Amino acid sequence: MQIQNAGTKLISRAVMCGLLTVLAACGSNKEPEACEQARRGFFPLINALACLTGAENNVSGKPGLSGTTGYSPNPGQDIAHQIGEYEPNSSLNNANPVSLTSDGLAIAGTITGDSDVTDHFVFTPPQSGRYGVYLCDGSCDQVLESAVLNIMVFDQSQTTITGTPLGSQSEQGVTVNMDAGLAYYVAVSGYNLNLSTSNYQLAIVPITPVHSPN
Repeated sequence: MQIQNAGTKLISRAVMCGLLTVLAACGSNKEPEACEQARRGFFPLINALACLTGAENNVSGKPGLSGTTGYSPNPGQDIAHQIGEYEPNSSLNNANPVSLTSDGLAIAGTITGDSDVTDHFVFTPPQSGRYGVYLCDGSCDQVLESAVLNIMVFDQSQTTITGTPLGSQSEQGVTVNMDAGLAYYVAVSGYNLNLSTSNYQLAIVPITPVHSPN
């Protein structure tokens, strides 16, 4: 696909520019703080570019899979099934496996700027349909607005479906079409946190079923 090729070129250029920035900051070793800041900001930024490329196209490259930015929870949204994240879960390959019920799931976690900048989760939807994936703002009937956290959603092949902007104040919520029986991944990432810590609550809830399982 031409769009995917253009996205790949964009990410490749960003990687090169990011590496040059890191080398410039770290090469002389005279400014360790600038070096550490460049290093911490590099990988979340590249992940965000990959996410935004997928979000702009709203497709994962596979039939039936699509996602869009934005989600509005139901007033009084209450999620009974709540769990906590655990380490290690810093990559898609060691994502925390979680069980998604028909009523949804809320996951409490923590991002730390100097050591733990991304948490990953993997789950299988109990039925096909549209799902809301978002960060809760206090209670889960509100979507968090943030410039230092973002979320990304990937399909079973670890291809980006959609995600939220990184580095700009925006609502951290997306809507995704999912198929029952297939694995999906969600990443929660921090940006420019420096040495600070940010707590979050990730919610995954069904919106409307496309079709019921046989």
